[in-house]
Amino acid sequence: MPSGKAAPKSKNELMAWEDAALGIDRIGHRNACTVTHPQNGPIVADCIRLMAELAKRRPRARPGTEASNKALRERLRYREDLIKGLTSQWQAAKAEVDIARRTISGLEEQLKKSHDEVARLQRDALKVVTLR
Repeated sequence: MPSGKAAPKSKNELMAWEDAALGIDRIGHRNACTVTHPQNGPIVADCIRLMAELAKRRPRARPGTEASNKALRERLRYREDLIKGLTSQWQAAKAEVDIARRTISGLEEQLKKSHDEVARLQRDALKVVTLR
């Protein structure tokens, strides 16, 4: 900025800024002072960036801008990683449960065979043996 001149500090000041000596014309309508305007958009975006630099601060991220999209992508990546981790834990736990069920089934089978063997031995012990 030339000395003795003040730069606008907000978008409203940018719309009202007029300086014939610098060749700056006032923006007629607020709809013409948007970053999506076909003619003024790139100029307005540059002005907002420059105003932020002059004020020594970062421009605020608007919804849908790259900064907010980056934050949303990071949150989405974190949640996807969390889902993958939980899915892996669930699959590991399910595999452990399957192994435990097979072990229990095998033990139940052994117990049944043992009960059958005990019953057979008890029957054999009660048989009367004829003497000669």
